[in-house]
Amino acid sequence: MAKVRVIGTYQPERTPLHGLDTRAKIGFLLLMTVAVFAAHSSLSLGICALLLAAALLLARITPMQLAAAMRPAGIVLAFALLTGTLCPAASGDIAIGPIGLSGAGFVRGAVSVVRIALVVGFSLVVASTTTQTQLVDAFTQIFAPLASFGVPVGDIAMSLSLALRFIPLTVDEFGRISAAQAARGARLGKQGAIATVKRLRSVVVPLTVRLFSYADDVANAMARRGYDGTLRDTGARPLRIGGWLTLAAGLASAIVAVII
Repeated sequence: MAKVRVIGTYQPERTPLHGLDTRAKIGFLLLMTVAVFAAHSSLSLGICALLLAAALLLARITPMQLAAAMRPAGIVLAFALLTGTLCPAASGDIAIGPIGLSGAGFVRGAVSVVRIALVVGFSLVVASTTTQTQLVDAFTQIFAPLASFGVPVGDIAMSLSLALRFIPLTVDEFGRISAAQAARGARLGKQGAIATVKRLRSVVVPLTVRLFSYADDVANAMARRGYDGTLRDTGARPLRIGGWLTLAAGLASAIVAVII
């Protein structure tokens, strides 16, 4: 299986989760997000972790690939841990000058890290087993009834589709521009954090220009093809037994997390 680079990268495989109804996967992700943040016991979090492990196994995502996908969220995880651990010296268990370290705060921060990691893991499973087209079609099917109340479901679905398609495009374009700048002698990441941020301007500026150029090309192509935001028929089918079982597992986890 190819290396998972970023959240939102589809991995073409033949697994049970790849064939599962996208609406069930989205519903399961939402229910597990509720379960993870509603859990207030180690048992509830343990159940969520077991379901994530089973989902990763079914999707054939290895621990190394999961760790690689967690890297973009590393700053958020570190911040969540630090904000729970650091406190004024007078109220901390350990004092280092004016700064204190709280053991109870560290536990709370660690729990927050586990919650975020679980949600990222479930998001990775859905993103790695679902194409962008399937996600947009599922979104359209779920919210199609709102079109009767004047909600521009077609425009929202198209915006979601374009946003998802620009994720891998942005990553690839960033890599190409970085390689071109390195070939010209730019030493990105070799001179410390502050120097690296300054040097990244040579990448971010042309990247922004290219993305705006791509956006103009897409807008012109849509106008020439007469796009009017009409909600198209996606051929929605009733959920099969696998989809209902998936939603049932997510709902049961959410209920257990709230009660226990």
